[in-house]
Amino acid sequence: MRSGRDRPGDYAMSERPTDAYYGWDEGSITFMDEPVTRGGPGSGHFEHEGRPGEVGGSLPSDALEPDVIGDIFIGVAADAEGIEIGKRQQDLNAEGIFQPSGAPIRGTVMSLDDERLPDTVFHMTSDIPGIIQSAEISARGFGGLGGDKTDQIVSMTIDEDIAKSLVHDTRLAAMISREFLLTQPDFHYVDDEWKVVDKQTGETMDSKVWSKELIDRMNEIDTAAGDWEFSWDFEFHNPKYGIKDWFRQYFMERNRATDLRNPIFFTPAEDLAAIDPDKVGYVRIPRDNLGTGALLADFDLNNPYGLQEVRLYGDVPLAGAEFILE
Repeated sequence: MRSGRDRPGDYAMSERPTDAYYGWDEGSITFMDEPVTRGGPGSGHFEHEGRPGEVGGSLPSDALEPDVIGDIFIGVAADAEGIEIGKRQQDLNAEGIFQPSGAPIRGTVMSLDDERLPDTVFHMTSDIPGIIQSAEISARGFGGLGGDKTDQIVSMTIDEDIAKSLVHDTRLAAMISREFLLTQPDFHYVDDEWKVVDKQTGETMDSKVWSKELIDRMNEIDTAAGDWEFSWDFEFHNPKYGIKDWFRQYFMERNRATDLRNPIFFTPAEDLAAIDPDKVGYVRIPRDNLGTGALLADFDLNNPYGLQEVRLYGDVPLAGAEFILE
């Protein structure tokens, strides 16, 4: 899952070479222990509010100072003054404890020894080939898909099935965005009224037809939904609905009707369309890799409808991690 940016570098790999990526049948690769070099782009993470992005916003005078130990960035240290196991976001906010970027520390401070934390945690990425070469998943706040652009975190789920679902839904969202972005209705205020027009031709269009085509396409390619299909009463159709609006409706209704979680996408359709669905996957990360000295927080582990997310306020090294493309 993600929060933060996956910062690539070249890894020595124990199994298949990188150039065999597109021919893999299994989609699993295990890193050897040591990275070789670094460089290049790549990222992936959970899409709901409060996740990584670019550094921005104002910096409170009492925000914590970041640190770098070896090559690992630590935005909020677990032993920083005022940080205690069990403290919640509101407690930390009240005491003026913030991330170096000025963003709040979201979640409840937890221990690496917390019994709810399994031996392996999971991080969704939109660029498996990029992260295959990564030395760590970066929390330095200069990359990511949507969310709070001031967060400096790496988000992970403790549930591998949720990670797989996030992969599926991110691919679905990327495919739909690619297919429908150019034909997405545009809105102009003309002659004292809003008119829906085709972006490409400038002609007036019926957005109900476009919306139904989008919904039908999502129903067609969402293999995870089983027999369930999304339906909509177009008597209540909002002509201003675009791709993001239909994603919100679709995943919310699917969550109500099935046991599939709502990925809660905040990412603009333009950014989702830039994702190559064939590169979306997830990473199995040993729990011990989280023991960098950075603050670990429980974001929604007690929420039966959440993404079972934990957040590390610093880089996550990837030695011994396994990358999955299915």
